[in-house]
Amino acid sequence: MIIRPAIEQDRPAIIQLWQERLTILAQMDARFASGGRDDFPDDHTFFVAGRDQAVVGFVACTTHEDVGIITDIALDAHVYHGGVARALVDAAARWFSTQPVTQIVARVPRYHPVEQAFWRASGAKEWTEARWQISPQYIWMTL
Repeated sequence: MIIRPAIEQDRPAIIQLWQERLTILAQMDARFASGGRDDFPDDHTFFVAGRDQAVVGFVACTTHEDVGIITDIALDAHVYHGGVARALVDAAARWFSTQPVTQIVARVPRYHPVEQAFWRASGAKEWTEARWQISPQYIWMTL
């Protein structure tokens, strides 16, 4: 498995994984059913996990003020990818270390116990003193 910065050619694979993730989330929370993503935020940095020339996962991160934010993480749900999510978060953390951030947070779906368990296992805790609002289908977790 190779973790690397995303390139323009990765866009279709990232969008497909993003849409697949939102479909899964919509099964637990109808507020995600409004449709998939087809945009590619210019203010985000993406890292992808690649196996055999295929993108099997990504993490999207950005900064706001002095906070590093992981906005999305997704893996191909059809195959088990042991350790890939952790490796993607590590790539984001390395990138954040080059930015003027003092804290790292993740935007985590409120009703997705598997994703919340991943973040908690990574040492994250729910961030209740957030500086800005978040939509009701998400919570902030700080690393």
